[in-house]
Amino acid sequence: MRSGRGVEVGKFIFNIKEISQRLIERKRPPESPPESEPVTSDSSSATVPDRAVDNAAIGQMPELGAEISSNGAGESEADIVQSLSRDEHPAVGEALASAPTDIQTPGEDLASAPTDIQTPGEDLAPAPTDIPAPGEDLAPAPTDIQTPGEDLAPAPRDIPAPGEDLAPQKTEPATGDGSPVEVEALAETSHHPEIVNLDASPPPETTEHLAVEVPRFFSKIKEISQKLMERKPPATSEVQEDGAATTATEAIDETTTPISSGEPLDHGSSELLALTDESSLELAPEITGSSPVQKPLYRRRYFWVGLGGFVLVAGAGSIGVALWKLDQSLPNTAEIFSFVRDGSITISASDGTILQQIGPATREKLKIDKIPQRLIEAFIASEDSRFYKHHGIDYQGIIRATVSNILAGEVVQGASTITQQLARVVFLTQERNLGRKLREAMLAMKLEREVPKEQLLEQYLNHVYLGSGAYGVADAAWVYFSKSVQDLTLAEMATIAGLPPAPSDYSPLENPNVARERRNLVLKRMVEVEYLTAAEAAAAAAEPLAVKPSQPKRLVVEAPYFTSYVLKELPKYVSADDLEVGGLTVETTINRQWQKMAEEAVKEVVELDGPMQGFDQGALVAIDPRNGEVKAMVGGRDYVESEFNRVTQAQRQPGSTFKGFVYATAIAAGFSPYDGYEDANFIVDGYKPRNYSGKYRGWMSMRDALASSINVVAVKALIDVGFAPVIKLAREMGIKSELKPTYSLALGGSEVNLLELTSAYGTIAARGKYVLPHGIVRVTNRRGQIIYQAKFQPKAALDADTASIMDWMLEGVVNYGTGGIAQLYDRPVAGKTGTSDEAKDLWFIGYIPQMVAGVWLGNDDSYPTWGSSSTAAYAWRLFMEKAVKGMAVQKFPDLPKLDDRKATIKAQPVTPEYTVYGDTTPDKPEDAEKIYDGTGDGTGDSTGYY
Repeated sequence: MRSGRGVEVGKFIFNIKEISQRLIERKRPPESPPESEPVTSDSSSATVPDRAVDNAAIGQMPELGAEISSNGAGESEADIVQSLSRDEHPAVGEALASAPTDIQTPGEDLASAPTDIQTPGEDLAPAPTDIPAPGEDLAPAPTDIQTPGEDLAPAPRDIPAPGEDLAPQKTEPATGDGSPVEVEALAETSHHPEIVNLDASPPPETTEHLAVEVPRFFSKIKEISQKLMERKPPATSEVQEDGAATTATEAIDETTTPISSGEPLDHGSSELLALTDESSLELAPEITGSSPVQKPLYRRRYFWVGLGGFVLVAGAGSIGVALWKLDQSLPNTAEIFSFVRDGSITISASDGTILQQIGPATREKLKIDKIPQRLIEAFIASEDSRFYKHHGIDYQGIIRATVSNILAGEVVQGASTITQQLARVVFLTQERNLGRKLREAMLAMKLEREVPKEQLLEQYLNHVYLGSGAYGVADAAWVYFSKSVQDLTLAEMATIAGLPPAPSDYSPLENPNVARERRNLVLKRMVEVEYLTAAEAAAAAAEPLAVKPSQPKRLVVEAPYFTSYVLKELPKYVSADDLEVGGLTVETTINRQWQKMAEEAVKEVVELDGPMQGFDQGALVAIDPRNGEVKAMVGGRDYVESEFNRVTQAQRQPGSTFKGFVYATAIAAGFSPYDGYEDANFIVDGYKPRNYSGKYRGWMSMRDALASSINVVAVKALIDVGFAPVIKLAREMGIKSELKPTYSLALGGSEVNLLELTSAYGTIAARGKYVLPHGIVRVTNRRGQIIYQAKFQPKAALDADTASIMDWMLEGVVNYGTGGIAQLYDRPVAGKTGTSDEAKDLWFIGYIPQMVAGVWLGNDDSYPTWGSSSTAAYAWRLFMEKAVKGMAVQKFPDLPKLDDRKATIKAQPVTPEYTVYGDTTPDKPEDAEKIYDGTGDGTGDSTGYY
């Protein structure tokens, strides 16, 4: 094979070069050695360099050696080398002709050989001429040639004629003066044959030339061999030499068979090597016979054809890989069904109804079967008449639009299909560049493969921007004509269908004349695609352009106090980056029906009872105590007048509603609801609690005191259980506002908001388990990916037995206490009224097992009212009696065993500095204005709490 031949040729040239180096480096002895006996031989005469070439050829590459020995018309290797030398380098030829003939016996020390050649520049002494007699210290030379790859035995000392046995031979080359010199050719080692003895000493000037020319000569041979390996000429070629045609065949056989001079080669089993540059061709005939003159590779036809084919294949492959990678990077087509535009936030109720939209978003989405067929046809005729025929890209449409635009000298038609427009709206931006157009085309084809045509059309008609803040056909019908799509006329449908290419320019609100022309063009296109008759189109075109604008529905907000609360809560659960990008859909907990009932209840009480009782604001919140979901929220009587949310933002004194936490702590600490205290005049560390009526009833149980909202008993219970346990339990139950460890804490002296107070009572309703109140269930981005999911877990705040006892105690408040007006006819209710000092705040927090709701009434500036907490209880009932319709009736858990209960909270009684106990004498009216705790902040006077 070619590779094997290349290796052997290289090794051959390497050895020749090594021989030349050794010829230069050897120094001759200072005096001439005695003459050696001549060794006769019947082979042709050869010089020492001839033997070097022969031995190198036989040792490293027998075939090439044989070819050289019988090359051309019977020329010997000596003739070839000398011919080359004389033609190219005369000095080398002369030096070789007079080269010494001594050869070192194999195995002798090279350093001591008498045939070293003097280094150029040194004085040359006559070299010895003795040569060992044949057979002395020489092992018999082998007579066969080692095959390539095997270890080579010592090479023969001379090369016989073909077919002769190898034996030591004598040569009688002619020296410079014509006298014969006898040289015995010695065998080389297996890998590095060397000629180490030369008999004759050339003149100094000859040595100098030899040192310079020999390396150049063998460098030339190496260059020829390299080109032989690199070139592959045709099997035969003819060159004219001296006017005669000569057939040049050169090859290196795939086998190791020697190449015979003048024999034709089998080109089917060999590779031809040729030189193409002129300098190489000058020497090629002497080495290989005749070499053809070949064209350079870059001038050959098949080279350019092959290169062009390679470029085409490589380019096609690269494009294919790039398209495949691009296809793999395309988004999931299912995202079109959950798409929301960037920069928008859509807040929906628990039933999916949109409560509020911020930014560019579709308010009303329709199913395809709810959109009039004529409206669908108007859009297809205007935007994509071959919608049902193409597969995402309309090539005919592209050609038609290109021709039209060229003829018009401007862009008058677009070539994007409805599917491409949908892909751009949902997945891409509006920037114009080749990369976006390529992705748009690939997305369109992918959409066509994976989504039915009708669904693509439905999504397009719901998301296309139609100007004036309208997104989708339903919103556009409302914005331009204050109608639903089902009520549109044909002319109005054509007007809307003409908007997509330039919504602002074609808007009937901005440019009515342009909009009319565009409408008529759409009607004309509908006739061309046979959706309309000419008569129908003419009748529609004759209609006046009558618009009746309305505010976009997306700007209308339902439950505005609740949605404002959701927007404030959103940053807690969604990253700033997601909020900045937008395109979010926020699914909430709100029940739209209950929300409307709550709004109606607050409005009725504030408008009817407010003027008579001196309050002008109200708030209500309803929570599912089992999971903490906010089901209704009314932060005031009118959001347009005041956006201040009194459910979440107003911090007010809770009045007697806080007593529920005091008694819950006492029960958890092991107290019995039947344990009681003296309801009488009482002063502790300067603080005097008062009852609302100014009267005292004597000894009372905690259950009765809670039902009647007795202040003195609540303060005494607080002293026995301690500030710290009460504050700790209230926090665990849901109160997050700061609570101060004062005696007035029992009567609601620390401010809280309605949401946390209601949620804390929900902990009792949920058998002592607290769940953080929340309004957000799930948040998805514009791709429909969930980026937040509510996973609030209940936390045990109060033991179940204590919660059940509190249910029973708070039922008494509604059944026979201050909250009687909150009773529901078909189910049990538990709750607590509360009135702050001077009736500035009116409260009722009540619950059933499935829902807890809280109501607050008052004035934003804390101006005193002359109302009572029973009004708040009434508002609660107005809401609840409607909300519970259809809701299953559930009873509270049975009352647990009250005796020998194990305490779950350790009481930490307060030790007052002093106390004053009095009798049950009623308070005098003038005493109600006195301050008893000495702080001057009014907290010592509990008048008005009940």
